[in-house]
Amino acid sequence: MSNSNLESDFSFLNCIMYNENSSKDIKAEYSEQLDQNVLSHMEDYMLSVVKMKIPTSAVGLFLFKDNTYRIGFALGNMGSHTNVIEEVITYDVPANDKQSAPENRVVTSYDQFLKCINNALRSAWTDAIGDPAYATAFDQTAYNNIETFPQFILSDKNEFLELILPCTPTNTAPNGATPFLSEANLNGVSILMNSELYYFFEGFSSQQLYNPVGNFNRVLIIEPSNLNSKIVRAFGDTPIQNVNIIPSEYGCLSTWQSLHRILLLSSMPIQNEQILIKDRQDHNKPSKSVSMSILTDIDIPASQLNLKENVFYYPNSATKRYINFRGQGILRSIDIKIMWQGKDESIYPLFIAPHHECVIKIELKRRKDKKLLQYTDDTNRFIKYH
Repeated sequence: MSNSNLESDFSFLNCIMYNENSSKDIKAEYSEQLDQNVLSHMEDYMLSVVKMKIPTSAVGLFLFKDNTYRIGFALGNMGSHTNVIEEVITYDVPANDKQSAPENRVVTSYDQFLKCINNALRSAWTDAIGDPAYATAFDQTAYNNIETFPQFILSDKNEFLELILPCTPTNTAPNGATPFLSEANLNGVSILMNSELYYFFEGFSSQQLYNPVGNFNRVLIIEPSNLNSKIVRAFGDTPIQNVNIIPSEYGCLSTWQSLHRILLLSSMPIQNEQILIKDRQDHNKPSKSVSMSILTDIDIPASQLNLKENVFYYPNSATKRYINFRGQGILRSIDIKIMWQGKDESIYPLFIAPHHECVIKIELKRRKDKKLLQYTDDTNRFIKYH
């Protein structure tokens, strides 16, 4: 933290939280106990957060729910599906994961959730290749020689997804179509989802199954286009040969983002506020009002999130909100804890990824009803980064 011109009409504190660890995320928390005063008479001042830089790659997209999301394949047309292959999508724990408990399994990136889904698709596809019943839909021998499987990837177009479907140069499906269910192949392989998973893929055309097939009630409508001979940006390490790319009809990544608000909490003697919080371990419980010492809370419109840079900037030009200190006396410690609140009103700690930083700039402004006093405190101290 650096500061300048303390005990003047305007003072600024720059609090930088930098993660020097190369393999582990850390909580976005700042704490500094000083030998000298930040303020000798804090009752003379108001406080405001005037600028911040927060890496949203460390902000959760949503809370992963175990045993909830299902994907799979089936044979047949819209009115009749047989030989259903179902996979439950499981949470893929990152190498530097800090949230192993089920109630803390926060998905922090689009790639992380896509990897979970694609792992399930690969497993289901392997089962389909080995199931004799699926031989009526495609040449399983040909697909055994292809290092690929159906999978979802991020599109180059912001907020869009693409579904990659494998095909072979000599396809034995009816009418030369891909083996997947389409207008040209009404008895092909259907890609099925349950409603909990389809919520994240509403940009893709689908049909609701009013007579659910097992746990599935959605089937994707596959109309292949843009046949490519090679793709290197797919899920696996091996470039994919001869694939069909099915783009989503419209952007759907905004529905993945559950971030609603950034909260900056502190144990400094400031005024408390009431905020509604949901119990993240039991969402059936009603939200409750909790008193917290909040430096500031900022609602985050989806339009302000930079999906590619994964950084949220709170500009210096934003409207300032000043709060008063409680009590009188000396202020010698600074602490900040950054939290994020989802649309479900649950609150989670913010984590900083390796070699990333959070920067918070605080203004201390003398109250208009206080005269400028001459203090003898050192006004140019520097406090090390965390």
